[in-house]
Amino acid sequence: YIDLSRSSSQQNGRRFLDEVVSDHIRQTLVETKGKVHGPGGAAELLGMNPSTLRSKMKKLGIAHKR
Repeated sequence: YIDLSRSSSQQNGRRFLDEVVSDHIRQTLVETKGKVHGPGGAAELLGMNPSTLRSKMKKLGIAHKR
């Protein structure tokens, strides 16, 4: 369940896809304590290649620090 009433970037009650993806990546990075690649890393949990995840993070302005 996603509460759409609290998003600042809404159009017609909908969040932008990039915002949802960014939130999901950020939450996964919190869960992995900033680990992007390797066993138990965010890329593995998200089912994506680590370089693809880093590229997506750069596009979305998500800083990487561990």
